[in-house]
Amino acid sequence: MSVLQIFRMQICRCGIIPLIRALTQSDFVFAVSVDTKCSVADSMADEAENYETYSKLMFPMLAGAIFGSVLWLIGMVWLTVTAGRKPEDEEIHLNGFDRWYTEIAAGTVIGIWLAGTIISGTLIANSSLGYSHAVVTVFVTCLICGTYTMAWFLIGYLSLVRRIKSREPYGKTV
Repeated sequence: MSVLQIFRMQICRCGIIPLIRALTQSDFVFAVSVDTKCSVADSMADEAENYETYSKLMFPMLAGAIFGSVLWLIGMVWLTVTAGRKPEDEEIHLNGFDRWYTEIAAGTVIGIWLAGTIISGTLIANSSLGYSHAVVTVFVTCLICGTYTMAWFLIGYLSLVRRIKSREPYGKTV
């Protein structure tokens, strides 16, 4: 009788405790072999291949992210300084949205942003059900929602900057 047959009999008949007793009382060698030349295609192998492919791009992407962040910061400072000004004069010019009550303007910006983010996130998530490349879907969703968020942030932020520069940030409040 082979060791494998003893294992099967012990597990099927008696359960795990008698199997452990049989293993401690018997004198045998348990040998296992793994054929490393026959790899199994699974998610771990796929992710290892993706890592090997894209890990070389980590530092260039990090440098690009740092460079982009510095550019964004310079752009925000420039937009803040020039908000409401025209090249012809040094006066602050408010647009129609800037003349709204501050709370209503803030609520409108936040409400439109929130509704658009929820709707776009739901549409993107529902359209990608069953899609095999989930990482691509996450990147596309983040790109769309990030761009949308930045646009609405700039609308509210620059409106508030123009109000402050014109010395009327709370002159028109509810």
